[in-house]
Amino acid sequence: MTDKVDIDLVSLHKIRAGDKNAFNEIFTRHEKPTFYLIKSIVGNDTDAEDLMMETFTKAYLKIETFIPNNLFKTWLAKIATNTALDFLKYRNRRKTIDDIDLLINTIENQDPNQLQKIISGETRISIREAINCLQPNYKQAIIRQINGYGNRSNLLRAYLFRARKQLKKLIA
Repeated sequence: MTDKVDIDLVSLHKIRAGDKNAFNEIFTRHEKPTFYLIKSIVGNDTDAEDLMMETFTKAYLKIETFIPNNLFKTWLAKIATNTALDFLKYRNRRKTIDDIDLLINTIENQDPNQLQKIISGETRISIREAINCLQPNYKQAIIRQINGYGNRSNLLRAYLFRARKQLKKLIA
């Protein structure tokens, strides 16, 4: 019975011995499978290519943590999957934070027509739930601004600033 040999172990030994070009062999061997794995998660070529490069950079920097008893391609696939999932998590969080920033800016500018155009139904529900979780003073300050009853006192500005910070934490 013969043991299955991980072809990447030879390249890994070269890398650990200081051969900086040996990683090119690994990159060439795993470039396409890694790209398609990431693309299946994020859904587009541009992000997949960027994340693939980030994956290989992480793998190169953490090559010393690879345990030779495992298959290299499994280890690399785990890095690629985590990188892609982190990207999606950040992208979704960033979109929500941008919506909150837009809401707060609209509130501060008191343009109710723009506010209705900006906020989609799903986002409106998410923001409404987040506003309901705020401390009463912060919630009241936002509601007053939305309805146009707020004055520009320092206390109100402070409440709006704190409300914005809390909203970002709640939605992130």
